[in-house]
Amino acid sequence: MRRLYVGGLNHAVTQKDLKDRFGKFGEVLDVELRTRRDDEGVPYKTFAYININISEADLKKCLTVLNKSKWKGGTLQIETAKESFLHRLAQERQEAEEHLLHKSSAEGKKQNLLDSLSKAGVKNFTMKAAVPGSEVPGHKVGLSASSCSTLFEIKTAEMFLNMKTSLSFLSLDVWISVGFHQQNSPGSSCLH
Repeated sequence: MRRLYVGGLNHAVTQKDLKDRFGKFGEVLDVELRTRRDDEGVPYKTFAYININISEADLKKCLTVLNKSKWKGGTLQIETAKESFLHRLAQERQEAEEHLLHKSSAEGKKQNLLDSLSKAGVKNFTMKAAVPGSEVPGHKVGLSASSCSTLFEIKTAEMFLNMKTSLSFLSLDVWISVGFHQQNSPGSSCLH
């Protein structure tokens, strides 16, 4: 959709006249006809904004044929206009609604993941970013994935092999996080 400014119109031109004239080049969706008047109410400037579904080739043809042409006592001045504020507002509202739908869909996927982990016996699961070797609150100080790497990998693999649900969409950092929380629960150490 394109928005066109059409200036130089005769004061007697109607919306229907403009729809008919520009309808030859594309589908006219909307015509906003405006007339400015002086202090005494006498019209001195008439122009329009036309929202039209038009291809680039047809737009070029329209501008070539109609711009600076004489029509109903006026000389047309046609150029592409800025987007309508109301149209932009409606578009932004629609995008915000789509964003909310997408966000609620992502929240649903996260909840499905947490539910499937719970069914598999994983408790107190939290999704946080952590650097290997950093402390995990509530766990023994000094334990890290790097100091127990072989046992850590084995325990992580065992835990997920025993799970009965499909977790194909887990990323590597979530796998490590789950294994780390399982392995380093309070009272455990790398040597068990």
